[in-house]
Amino acid sequence: MGTLDDKDARRLELDDGARRVHEQSLVVDLHVDSILQQRFFGYDLAEEHRPGGLLRGHGARALPFLLARAGALATGQHQPFFNHADMPRMRRGGYNGVGLGIHYWPRSREAGWTEINRQIDYFHRLLAEDAQLVQARGPQDIEDTAQNGKLAAFLALEGVHALGAAGPKHATTRLDRLETLFERGVRYVTLAHFSANDAVTHCFGPGANPDAGLTPYGRDLIKKVYEVGLLVDVAHVSPQGVLEVCELSQGPVIASHTGLAGTYPSRDDANQARNLRDEGALAIAHTGGVIGLMLAPQFLCEHADSQHSFQVVAHHLAHGIELLDSHLGEGSRFFALGSDLDGWIHSLFDEMDDAADLPRLTSALLAAGIPKDVVASFLGANFLRVWRHAMGQEPPTQPVASPS
Repeated sequence: MGTLDDKDARRLELDDGARRVHEQSLVVDLHVDSILQQRFFGYDLAEEHRPGGLLRGHGARALPFLLARAGALATGQHQPFFNHADMPRMRRGGYNGVGLGIHYWPRSREAGWTEINRQIDYFHRLLAEDAQLVQARGPQDIEDTAQNGKLAAFLALEGVHALGAAGPKHATTRLDRLETLFERGVRYVTLAHFSANDAVTHCFGPGANPDAGLTPYGRDLIKKVYEVGLLVDVAHVSPQGVLEVCELSQGPVIASHTGLAGTYPSRDDANQARNLRDEGALAIAHTGGVIGLMLAPQFLCEHADSQHSFQVVAHHLAHGIELLDSHLGEGSRFFALGSDLDGWIHSLFDEMDDAADLPRLTSALLAAGIPKDVVASFLGANFLRVWRHAMGQEPPTQPVASPS
């Protein structure tokens, strides 16, 4: 909730209806990866960067990343890889809350735990230096902050390999570290990223195995995550792993940033593996969870050479609503925004240069015939409801049960 700048509203060519829906919605993006860019080359989240422009003040550290970006631009990609978000541009785009991913290379080493804490330290420096940024310890912080035009943020660990060295000898230490993460501002844990770990296997990339489920350590980890008060996230998790996590769940499960494979079932390229299967979506809904749709054409479009329009996001949302309507009713309750901005996605949708352009997504969903109340719930209210449920502040969205 908040007022868009008139200049931005004109630039985005918003009609009064779309602007009103966006301004009256609580806007929460479950997954933005800008801290990763800060660690790579000193990208400052407190500074407003120009979309597509050179990164100021980063010196030689930025050069390899700028060259990679220039190469992608030369092949026709739109705003590839990074420079999608910072705190000022998210506020301009009407953001009220955001989950910021923290990462480590896809290996289980003690150095990963050290690096994760460096990224958390950076987040706390941002909080101390930016008076317009507030830490979101729970959904109420986002709702309160929305009233004064500030932005509330929380952290998300992407891959439990970053908890430290693998193996039974270190299992207790790694489980105990989940408590430290919660104390320091992490609010959900993505179980896998681009590699298998000793809890679960990933769904996309080298070594992915769709039939691999949870390990015994993974089951212990799930129990500990719920005990600590963190949300379990199955984005990047193998299809069998998603089902087993949901079966074991003691509360809502989320998929923070994904697409829906059933939207274009004939698609058979490698990127389709990154999308959540219909049975996985149903399993998440049965836990009372929520599914965050990413803004990444490479995963959401029907073909690699498809038009990169926000209309595709509307197709995924419509498919998901129809699927869950047919099994549970009110399927629109189970979807949210999880953009994956700054997540090294190959391209953004054509209507979007950066986070300041998010109101164009609202406009596109409305133009596709998605009802106003459904768009508003998708933009933030659904996730906040699930988070309140996870914290015991309200009843579950749906009684926990096994999908038929």
